[in-house]
Amino acid sequence: MLGNSILFTLLCGIIFLGGLVSPTASAQTAGVSLAGTPSYTYDPIAQTVQFSGVTIQNSSATQTTGTLRVEFWLTTTPYTGATTNGSRIAADVLAPSLSDTGQLAPGQSFTNITATVPATALPAEGTYSVSVVVSEFDFGCASLDQFCVDTYQNLPNPLTLSNTGSNAAVQVFGFAYYNYTPATGLDMGTVTLQNASDTNVTAPLRLDVWLTTAPYAGGAISGYHIANVPVSGVIGTDGTVEIDANTVALSNLPPAGNYYVTQIVSEQTNACGSADGYCMDSYFDLSEQLAFDSPTSATALVAAVLPGSRSIQLGDTATVFGTIINAGTVPAIGCGVALDASTTAPVGIAYQSSDAATNKVTGAQNVPVTLAPGAAQAFVLSLTPTTAFDPSIIDLSFACQNAPAASIVNGVNTIALSSSTTPVPDVISLIATASGDGIVDIPGTTGTGAFAVASANLGASDTITVSADTGGAPLPVTIYLCQTNPTTGACISAVGATAVTTINTGDTPTFAIFVTAKAAVAFDPANSRIFIRFSDSNGIVRGASSGAVRTQ
Repeated sequence: MLGNSILFTLLCGIIFLGGLVSPTASAQTAGVSLAGTPSYTYDPIAQTVQFSGVTIQNSSATQTTGTLRVEFWLTTTPYTGATTNGSRIAADVLAPSLSDTGQLAPGQSFTNITATVPATALPAEGTYSVSVVVSEFDFGCASLDQFCVDTYQNLPNPLTLSNTGSNAAVQVFGFAYYNYTPATGLDMGTVTLQNASDTNVTAPLRLDVWLTTAPYAGGAISGYHIANVPVSGVIGTDGTVEIDANTVALSNLPPAGNYYVTQIVSEQTNACGSADGYCMDSYFDLSEQLAFDSPTSATALVAAVLPGSRSIQLGDTATVFGTIINAGTVPAIGCGVALDASTTAPVGIAYQSSDAATNKVTGAQNVPVTLAPGAAQAFVLSLTPTTAFDPSIIDLSFACQNAPAASIVNGVNTIALSSSTTPVPDVISLIATASGDGIVDIPGTTGTGAFAVASANLGASDTITVSADTGGAPLPVTIYLCQTNPTTGACISAVGATAVTTINTGDTPTFAIFVTAKAAVAFDPANSRIFIRFSDSNGIVRGASSGAVRTQ
């Protein structure tokens, strides 16, 4: 049975969606411009970009922007505004430092923005043109994170990078050890890396942990790459850095057996031929063997997805947010998201771990995570159809290496997805209940419970019919609804089985749903649910959400 933790996750998604969607603009806002005299400083030791003097103006008289982001790009030729190859080395979302949402109301400005942000994705050695770009969050944007360019300014001074590439002077320094238990995972204490070079600064580093059946002696390694520990920043000449490796997330677990443990220092360089751009600098072979027992399975995983429906045009990517919770008593290892075998729709999926509070991406694409007992992990899920298809239920597999996949619950961790060759409505809808826990409570076996539904049309304008049902479950309830005034919550349409209204692109209508019981409804969130559906003028469902229901 799904508990309040999943419902809390759904409510967190409501907060995020409400904060980033522009209330008056569904496409990027006309009138966003850069002013002032932007400047920057790149610190190769700290691996940061410090910028100042960035002023962003919204000259529109009617439109509020979506959440804005300042980005710094390196390109081989000056940026012209068209699609081009380059490296985004720094980005700063303007929320909540400048406002609650990082949005600009009509006629407002963010003045003299100053920040220091990490430098990432640095290109190869060379001299590059530098551009400051302002991008805007918009659900209609086709990029992976749904930020697209509003405006840009090329800066006058180019940037010359002189990363050293692989630096043979980097080594594990001092005493290295490990301790492993199935219940707690791998503990390597504090690991010290040293750069013994007098002249070269390292590129970004990573400590990789491998298990092998024979002692590693250099060269190509064959075994199980079970963990990597990022290193903050780079190491200057004759410098050292300490890595806190007390809690190491594990993945790619081997079968039970005896293995040798090897710590490898890897460095990021464009000259490296590996898939992720990291190649070995040096290694430390811990001579004692590890008796590896696979951790016992987590007792249960549960998962949720928001929003529960997307309708997009072929060629676009639909983004939704998912959460997986380890409800067991041991770490859940190697956790990720994939299409369930039952899904036959022509669609691809990618996932990235994210910060649950902001939904900012924190991990690389399709990299598994480890969850402590009781812990939750948020993900950004990207679904890309390969052909057009009518609305289909996309079943997802939220699974870990040592735990079975979370049970699939329609309306909780599934996605109703469709892809069209022409623009169609794409209605995002979210529910809010009086109790705040996502459960519709009905007083007694003949009483009436109510909840609110907020919506936003990210797609094409159309006449939409809003309806509600029990998803085929034979629940003893009667359901009515109406469209409401977003400010007061009062009905502005007749109360009935449906509400028909025109929802234009960017509109955000609200609705009230009334559920009257005719008998007791047991608390069974997986099966006792009320579904809200938004159908277009052709009767095709273009949006849906649901909430659990019970009598009390």
